[in-house]
Amino acid sequence: MNKNTIISIVIPVKGRINFVIEAINSILNQNLTHQYILEIIIVEDYESPKTFAGRIKQLYPQIRYIKNKDKEGPGGCRNTGLEYAKGKYIIFLDSDDQFLKKSINIMLDILTKDKAVAVVCLSYSKFEKKYSVKERIKLLPLMWIRDFIFLTSYYFNSTNLFPSAFYLCQISHMMFKKRSIDNIRFNYDFRRGGEDWDFFSRVLERGSIKIILKCLLIFRYTPGSTTDSALNRKFKWSSYLKLAGRLGGKFQNSIFYRLFLVYIRIYGGKNSHA
Repeated sequence: MNKNTIISIVIPVKGRINFVIEAINSILNQNLTHQYILEIIIVEDYESPKTFAGRIKQLYPQIRYIKNKDKEGPGGCRNTGLEYAKGKYIIFLDSDDQFLKKSINIMLDILTKDKAVAVVCLSYSKFEKKYSVKERIKLLPLMWIRDFIFLTSYYFNSTNLFPSAFYLCQISHMMFKKRSIDNIRFNYDFRRGGEDWDFFSRVLERGSIKIILKCLLIFRYTPGSTTDSALNRKFKWSSYLKLAGRLGGKFQNSIFYRLFLVYIRIYGGKNSHA
């Protein structure tokens, strides 16, 4: 890798400035060992507070700041960021997550030496105080299942994720080769649920996703986040079913696809039939 190699990190934001500052600082404090150009692109949701832009520009004048004018949510902000990104490698970091030190180095080392189109890592979970105990307990079995399938994929699929287990990926945990996601965008039709998963499935049609069995990220669970809105909670299950129906045989001919349907039925209940 040479000094002209650019890594673009796109962060969609909507308020919550303290979280955004933590996310940016986690990027700037990476203790990087490679020589390259690091590009951070903040894309602000159209509904974000007016005071937000000035504060970020004051603290980080080196960062590219873009105001997204359309009502497209996080996926739309990421699409806008992609239009401006110059990087050979792309990271989509959520505004409330944080990288651990040297995380970018580790992902980069693996992705530059492998034919995979992307890498995905593990993370430490951080629950905000207002996140209910009931919701935490509901998440535990899902976390265990996710980690088990990651381990299974790692040891029985040459360290690559089984394509039909695409729904185990989380956008902040990944680095993509830019050429591998050319012309792939976050689909607004799945904005209520599965927008990221639809993106991952399309990426997997072009190649493999390499698993990194290391926790490289602090993943924050925050009540009131964009993905936890009332509309999303109401319609996400039917959106998941719509996504499941879109997938072709490469994804459906697997036990992991059937587990995806079971997950929708169990947790979605009557809403999964909408």
